Parts: sequence; structure tokens; C-alpha cells
Amino acid sequence: MKGRGVSYGAVTVVNALAIGFGAAIGINLPVKVEVKLTSEPILDLRITVRSSPINSDDRLAKAVLEVIRDRYKFQGGAVISIDSMIPPAKGLKSSSAVANALVLAFLNALNIRLAPQAVIKLGVEAAFKAGVTLTGAYDDATASLLGGLCITDNNKMKLIKRNILDSFYVAILIPRESVETRVLKYMDFSIIKPIVKQAMELVLEGKWMEAMILNGMIYSNYLGYGTKPITDALINGAIAAGLSGKGPSFFALAKDLETAQDIWSEYGEEVIITRTR
Repeated sequence: MKGRGVSYGAVTVVNALAIGFGAAIGINLPVKVEVKLTSEPILDLRITVRSSPINSDDRLAKAVLEVIRDRYKFQGGAVISIDSMIPPAKGLKSSSAVANALVLAFLNALNIRLAPQAVIKLGVEAAFKAGVTLTGAYDDATASLLGGLCITDNNKMKLIKRNILDSFYVAILIPRESVETRVLKYMDFSIIKPIVKQAMELVLEGKWMEAMILNGMIYSNYLGYGTKPITDALINGAIAAGLSGKGPSFFALAKDLETAQDIWSEYGEEVIITRTR
């Protein structure tokens, strides 16, 4: 039996690390997963990121397989192919997107249909098992699967509100370094909690661009990246900008392609151009 699943990356409006509430916007960087179920309890995994094969980190795939086995009494294994356009460990929700796409592919192979929220919760459960999330990243997972602006209570795994947005170009600044989620485990984010709460209040008032900028400024300072990419983006015509997730990627929204391409053109680092979804 074979199955397929697709999910997408996302960028941060409010990072849930400090307050347990978060908001994210889906972007058009897909992850495509193909699964072939086997009678033997094996896991054969191949991962391609932006057309290049990478060494397989199978923690998340193993965790999804365990969740599917436990939930649906499936005893076999799987041959899995993951084709992702999301650079990993850059704050662009690659783990959430992969978890969603894996769950969808397994369900498709087993001919099981679930509501989107149920799919997301299975992926979050697997992400916790694999140790690739600290908060459950329910905001990221929801924006990844559903698109639009998703505002969530991550502790309760509850979607508070989802807004369909106008389409914007998204410029993503991709630094050379990567940051694994586990390195943040012992950081005290309560220090920035009051300001992050203000950002969440802005989102709930409909001022999500202002929230994105405020969140980006406070987290990028606290995590040691500095705020220059955000201020430069705004100076160069972006309508909003921020730090995505734990970083190190920054992103900016623009109304036209030319502006998006010019925002960080002088930085000499990789910039991906995509769109919101």
C-alpha cells in the first residue's frame, strides 16, 4: 500500500516559547512525502532537501510510525521518501511540515481520512516523541497544514483563530549557521514574556504586522542575532519583517517581487523568495 502527503513551511508572527500562545503564517515551501507500507517492521528513509540528498535523521519518521502503529494497530514498517523545499534547522517550521506530511502519507496509505485538526495533533504527538519541539509547535503545525494566519493556544492544542490573508511575497534570509531546537531547552524565556504578551495582544486586535515586527525585535535580541536584518528590511521597502521561530532565518513581506528581491540583496547571503499561502 502506498500513500502521499504534502504540507508546507511557515513563518512566525508570535513565537510561543515565552507565553504558550503563538501565531504563524503559511508559506509556499512544500514538503512532499511518499510512503510504501511493508509487512516487515522496518524503516527505510530517504530525504532530499532542495534537490540534494542529505544524511537521514530518522527520529521524526520513527516517531510518526510509532504513533500510527499505536493508534491504528499497524504492525508493519515503511519505505519513506521525503522531498523538502524547506532548509532544515533554520526556523522555517521544517519539522512541523515533515510531521504533517508524514501523517498524511501514512493515513493515505491506510485509506484513513481525518479532519485537519486531528492530523495536526498526531503530528504534534510525534514531534514531542522525537524531541524536535519544545512547545508542541501547534501554531507552526496549523499554519503549515492550513495556510493563512493561525493563532493558537499551544498548551491546549487549540486553534483560536484563522485568517485568510492577502498574498504577499516573502523574502527569507538564510544564514549559513543552523540552530537545533534542543539548544533552547534551558533558556529562560520568562524574561521576555511581558513584551511577547503585547505582541499577542496586537495579533488578536488584527495588527499582525506590528506583532510580527515586535516579536522579531525582542526574540532576535534575546537570542543574540541582533535586529539589523529587520530594520534593514523595513528601510528597503518591506511592509513587515521578523525572525522566524528560533532563527536564525529572518523574513520580510513585500507587495511586489522586485522589492522582495532587493531587500537583502547587499548581504551576500542566500535569500529565498516565495509567497504566503
